Amino acid sequence: MNESSSGTGSNSEAASEVFSRPVVPVVTTPLEEKERTSEPRKSEGRILEDPLAAAVAEKQSREYGGWEGARLQEGKEHQSHDGGKEALLKEIMERKANLAAIIEVRIKASESAEKLLAWKIKSDLTRNEVRAKM
Repeated sequence: MNESSSGTGSNSEAASEVFSRPVVPVVTTPLEEKERTSEPRKSEGRILEDPLAAAVAEKQSREYGGWEGARLQEGKEHQSHDGGKEALLKEIMERKANLAAIIEVRIKASESAEKLLAWKIKSDLTRNEVRAKM
């Protein structure tokens, strides 16, 4: 029993030592604070509800070097009103059509491959049957 009480005592001594240490505040410069707050955190899970706004943000981040460039360009687009958004919407619709065409071609190619494979299996079976009869 003495061992358990002495063990508890050492834990409380260690805890009091930790809490008695001075707390050193983290000092950041205004630039570091801006960088820290301007970058979206993955844990925050930014979700853009508007699909057009999400597409605009994605395109801008790719073209203008990340979020900061996208924000700068976004300000320019607001000055030009909705002209940029209409062009972007048109481009998105074209890409959707292209993707749909690519998917359709791949499906047809897959179906053709299945038919070719079935024909090959059938011809192999026929060839084996002919050999078996000889």
